[in-house]
Amino acid sequence: MRIAIAMLLFSVVSLQVTFAQAPNNNTDEQSLRNAESSLLRAENENNKDLFANLLASDFRALTPDGRTFDKSQVLQDTAQRATMHFPYRVEQSGMRIFVFGDTAIASYTKEFVGTEGEVAGKTRKQAFVDVFTKNSSGWKLRFTKAETAAMPE
Repeated sequence: MRIAIAMLLFSVVSLQVTFAQAPNNNTDEQSLRNAESSLLRAENENNKDLFANLLASDFRALTPDGRTFDKSQVLQDTAQRATMHFPYRVEQSGMRIFVFGDTAIASYTKEFVGTEGEVAGKTRKQAFVDVFTKNSSGWKLRFTKAETAAMPE
């Protein structure tokens, strides 16, 4: 009987701890989804200020061909791209977020959707993995890795 009572109490305490943590994870997950949406907006608008606010100071990006970029290179490229016109828009699908304390991983597919000319109506898909860390100013993108892009549809 004592064992059954002890197990019941342990189960209740475990459930309370689990449910007590759920709202924080939901808040973090929503904050990360907002950060990903803002990163997508920054890419579509070539918005240097938005990128500057979302990327960690030691941010790194890794491309499928092994090239790497840091925050200053991303900001410089974004400033140059702001004067160019691109015949596509970028979308995301299949977002999955995993939170581990003050670190989080987001995996998703980025879709480059052709909007005009010979790419109109064509979509190129590319898988991405983003690593975020949380500090006093919120979630910052610390690392992103792009996989090899699929052929256009």
